[in-house]
Amino acid sequence: MKILVIDDSASHRLFLKAYLGKMGHEVVQAAHGREGIDRFGTSDPDLILLDVLMPGIDGYETARVIRGARDQWVPIIFLSGCNESADIEAAIDAGGDDYLIKPFDPKVLEAKIRSMTRIAQMRRQLVLRSEELRTANATLMRLIDIDGLTGVANRRRLDSKLAEEIERCCRNHVPLSVILLDIDHFKRFNDSHGHLGGDECLKAVAQVFSGELKRPADLVARYGGEEFCIVLPETDCAGALLVAERLRAAIAGLKVQVRPGVMAGVTVSCGVASGVPSVDTPAEALLAQADAALYHAKEGGRNMVCQSRMPVMPGTAPPSGSYLIQ
Repeated sequence: MKILVIDDSASHRLFLKAYLGKMGHEVVQAAHGREGIDRFGTSDPDLILLDVLMPGIDGYETARVIRGARDQWVPIIFLSGCNESADIEAAIDAGGDDYLIKPFDPKVLEAKIRSMTRIAQMRRQLVLRSEELRTANATLMRLIDIDGLTGVANRRRLDSKLAEEIERCCRNHVPLSVILLDIDHFKRFNDSHGHLGGDECLKAVAQVFSGELKRPADLVARYGGEEFCIVLPETDCAGALLVAERLRAAIAGLKVQVRPGVMAGVTVSCGVASGVPSVDTPAEALLAQADAALYHAKEGGRNMVCQSRMPVMPGTAPPSGSYLIQ
């Protein structure tokens, strides 16, 4: 262990340095409380042996400052000639973990150090387990929001993201856009290449979408089946149309390996909805408008982008028409 000895008696420090050194410990010395506080900050000790009566700030105040300086617990053993019960109580209240009255038997000190070592080891193990648990919980929370097949966000994460962005974009009076994308003739693709080939198609398409979106605030989510949804905060209709067209073109150039040596082409249809949401705008209304635009893209021949003509307003019905990009 690295042991910090804070004592105004040079003879006591030399004795402890020699005795603890024979036990295999590294000793750092300080002649008064202020120096001890400084050495504590620079040496990162495993244990502190602290005198009570010292010039300047006493051992009690030194312990209180050390306890308030770091979240990590370091055991403190007071070594003092004060043997009244009130002195021991004050030491424990100041943050001490044990108290040894001078003159002390070195064997008793050795036993107390071993005891504190065991306690410190158990506490380190507890802290380590707590950190592992926090990491596992954080990983679990991320997995809860991830689609197991494609690796992009799932519907649960999409719903929460839309709610967050509707509120934020409404508050800042900025546009919000969504794109619904559907893989064209996916049932036919599955029939031709099998469900494993269909899974490879979904994963490849999701990977392209993720790679094409550059902004951290944008989100790719699997909407359901072969449908995906893109959330574009602070993006107007013109910008969303450009993104949708870029995604459509990227998928049109994609070749999916459905089995060794066999590649298959795929296309997507896209529906875009955009506008500045109000406080009462439901996410369902925005998705319904994008879905209606997607319907027109598929009816118009697929592998194209359609835009909702209607603004994003609460309580509006899905649009009856769309703007076609070829």
